[in-house]
Amino acid sequence: MAKKYFRLQHSESVVVQAASQIYAAYIVNGRVAEGEEAQWMRRSIREAVMIAQATDDTIISDDEIDSEDLEGGISVGRLGAGGNR
Repeated sequence: MAKKYFRLQHSESVVVQAASQIYAAYIVNGRVAEGEEAQWMRRSIREAVMIAQATDDTIISDDEIDSEDLEGGISVGRLGAGGNR
């Protein structure tokens, strides 16, 4: 059997980590029945992507800041004396 190699982008590896934690929680809680592993993995991945999307929609990183207007987002950059950025 040929080995498979993955070249994940950083954001993809973060989603993999979150999905594996979600999937592990399902296993530990007895939710994953034998033969249903693929279904629960797909569910875990979907949920991890939803969390990542909600995080991206809410938090504005230093690289994303173009102006002083944060449009309701939360800056994770350094806080100055006046609050967010």
